[in-house]
Amino acid sequence: MAFALPAGITTSTINDYMKAVSEPIYRESILLGFLRKRKRIKFRQTGPNFVWPVRYYRQKWRQIQGAVTATQYANIAPEIQLTLGMAGWDMGRSCTKAEKLANQAGETQIYDLIGRILDQLVGDFTEQLRLSLWSDGTLNPGGMMGLMSIFGATTTPSADGFYINPNTSAYTLPTVSTNTVANGYWWAANPGQTYAGQSLALGSKVSDYSSPTDSGGTNLYAFPQGTFSPGYNFLSPLIVDYNSHYWTPNPQDFAGGATAGTHEWESCWQQAVNAAFTYLQLLQRDKPDLVVLDADLLRRAKDSTIGQQRFEVTGTSEARSIGIETLSYNGHEFATEYGVPPGCAFILNLGKVMLRSWQGDLMERTTDKDPTTSEDLYKVDTYIQNQIDSPANIAGLFPITTVVAGS
Repeated sequence: MAFALPAGITTSTINDYMKAVSEPIYRESILLGFLRKRKRIKFRQTGPNFVWPVRYYRQKWRQIQGAVTATQYANIAPEIQLTLGMAGWDMGRSCTKAEKLANQAGETQIYDLIGRILDQLVGDFTEQLRLSLWSDGTLNPGGMMGLMSIFGATTTPSADGFYINPNTSAYTLPTVSTNTVANGYWWAANPGQTYAGQSLALGSKVSDYSSPTDSGGTNLYAFPQGTFSPGYNFLSPLIVDYNSHYWTPNPQDFAGGATAGTHEWESCWQQAVNAAFTYLQLLQRDKPDLVVLDADLLRRAKDSTIGQQRFEVTGTSEARSIGIETLSYNGHEFATEYGVPPGCAFILNLGKVMLRSWQGDLMERTTDKDPTTSEDLYKVDTYIQNQIDSPANIAGLFPITTVVAGS
């Protein structure tokens, strides 16, 4: 049944108002802001599932011997398909006839009443949409495949949608020669997740890794150093242990309150970030956009640089142009927002992430009237899914090794 609106208030007016209320999410969400600017939010998508190809095999050339040659024509399938299903949510509010009658003294009162309802409804909905982009969808079948879906979380989210911890117990740190790391554990972990129907483990499709060895035959290095083809890591995110004993604790970083000689965030974050940026750009041949990290990690990083080079407010950048405040350090941009899991930092290439929706907007709005109770009904919903073209374009920094003071 059509919604009977109060005098002077039309359906288009309400829809325009709700759209205006939801607009700030693009400035409050780093992911949504970047994706909209780069036109990586695709609307009116079709089909029950989203399917996209990822290439894992690079064909090798063959040297021509002599004037006459017989060219070989390989029949190969160099791609695999990733598949994700749609996820949907809705939320509704009602306005009773009594509420409207109590506010009928003037048109302004009616507008204020409806405006308050819409503000709360859309505000609550957009906040949960924003938080879902950091979620681990593998813990919630049919849910949003947020960023933690390629890394893993330990538990389902808290009541407000906040994810607590990365599932560091699922990561495997390769053993290397003690000539390389005193405790024998490397700084980059092997991922253990499955995403969009495919394993993200190193070597899941092509297993051709090799490294120099010591006199006992133990590898001196592990991924991302060593020799391997693009198919070895074509779906594997770069997982960095910022507590790794591979790093040399920075003795100047203890102004932040760390214990001297301890491998932890305060003393090792610069080396971990440098390594992640270096190898992510080297392997993917595409410069990452920025570091998004837990607010407490950012605070601790700032504290660790007291008396040294400071974080600077970024002047002109893509992030600043869309209203996102960032800080710069050593040529890299850093940003934080509520919802980033504690203890985590992510190095993102947001040109490789896409939101796909069945609808014509980020959320759609519906109004109706309950013929039984005469309540005015307001509803917002979304049918949307987050697509990471290849998790190999993203790095996560986590506290995998347990911190021991002085070690």
